[in-house]
Amino acid sequence: MCKKDNREYLNMLSSVEIYKMVLRGDLTHFPLGFWTRPEAKESAVEVIRYLIEEYLKLTDEQIKTTASNVFFTKYKLRGMLNIVFKWSTYEAINSAYPNIFTPWELKSVPNDYWNTETGKQAVKWLIEDTLKLSPLEPIPKVSWAVFKEHRLTSMLYHIFDGSPQKAIKTTYPEMKRNLHSGKS
Repeated sequence: MCKKDNREYLNMLSSVEIYKMVLRGDLTHFPLGFWTRPEAKESAVEVIRYLIEEYLKLTDEQIKTTASNVFFTKYKLRGMLNIVFKWSTYEAINSAYPNIFTPWELKSVPNDYWNTETGKQAVKWLIEDTLKLSPLEPIPKVSWAVFKEHRLTSMLYHIFDGSPQKAIKTTYPEMKRNLHSGKS
């Protein structure tokens, strides 16, 4: 089949059908310009959902622990991640699964993601959404292990000098006098 015929044939296929060909090795890569087309983001979402839901059958927990630049490269989606999502694993996952995951729940959060505001968001998520503690009452001491369990140690070191209590005090400044060690 000549290149022109091949291009016409590929244009008739869905994004997922082309991706299946790439995964099987029938194509070495996506067609030239595939990830710069106007519908590239929509195609990326379809391909990501196919990879996660049908090809790999990952659970939400598995997505959290595997989604990374290495993951997308392994499954031949490096070009997509670069061109469509500017190397942001979170943007790729969030496009396919809007508002299901926070950036810090995924395996890799770029170091430049963390600043005081994103750190406060993560602490509020941990305290209020995950631990179900009320910021209106004294917040018990939350250990470093709890931050580690929820993939927030990088944030602690980058923003709060590795201190869970500093993170909480900064996030809830009105609580400075109300923080306690968990003892009555």
